[in-house]
Amino acid sequence: MSGIKYEHHAMRRLFGSVCPFKVEFDTAEPDSMANWHKNPEIIYITDGDGTVQCGAQCYNAKKGDIFVINTDIIHNVCSNGNMGYYFIIIDEGFCRNNGIEAESYRFRNPVSDDDAERVVKRITDIYGSRETENPKLCAAKLRTAVMELLVRLCENYAEYVAESETVGNSDMYVRKAMVYISENYSRRIVTEDIAKSLGITKFHLAREFRKHTGETVISHINKVRCTKARQMINGGYSVTVAAMECGFESVSYFSQKFKKIMGISPREYIRNINQ
Repeated sequence: MSGIKYEHHAMRRLFGSVCPFKVEFDTAEPDSMANWHKNPEIIYITDGDGTVQCGAQCYNAKKGDIFVINTDIIHNVCSNGNMGYYFIIIDEGFCRNNGIEAESYRFRNPVSDDDAERVVKRITDIYGSRETENPKLCAAKLRTAVMELLVRLCENYAEYVAESETVGNSDMYVRKAMVYISENYSRRIVTEDIAKSLGITKFHLAREFRKHTGETVISHINKVRCTKARQMINGGYSVTVAAMECGFESVSYFSQKFKKIMGISPREYIRNINQ
């Protein structure tokens, strides 16, 4: 199960053999969902403040900070109000093909480096101009800038670790639990069932899950279900059908959780997308 890529970014839209990167701007939510993936990720805070959780470490984040998310590390970005950030996700294959074993580096966060910040801004600028520039030159510039950034971060803000030290058992349990939830969100899930499938107690799972994600098992289940339900609503399904298909036992409970997580009720959400 450790080989499964679990994450909510739709990376397939931007991956390609020439530039296997995803560069995108996002606004952090106060209660966002934790995720993990094998591809290294770079987060650049542009506005506001909040927190970035990387495994069991939770860091305060402010404008200008750079965070490097290690391979297979559970992470989460939360806002104290209105925090904007760019994220750059780099295919592990690109790193490997250019002589960088991303899974063997452990990065120190946050990174406060004017030169690194300039390269990050160059990457976002190049990506933003991809529709108007010569596509081949734009791709070459993007690849060059990404490699420059990776080398600088590996040289100055990382240590090379042995393969046996890269993933701990407690982290593995949490990642397997997240995969279990992702695969079974449409049916009834209780913490005991997840823990039993992992061969640990529900108390151990609850403790490690909060330690590595900053949220409870139940809150993560509800976030996964609400995210899946939102996708169904976007596809034209009714609120009732979306709620039932995504594992909620009642529409009223779904509406309550959807509003808490998404900041808007399902009915209001439908009105907004139909405008």
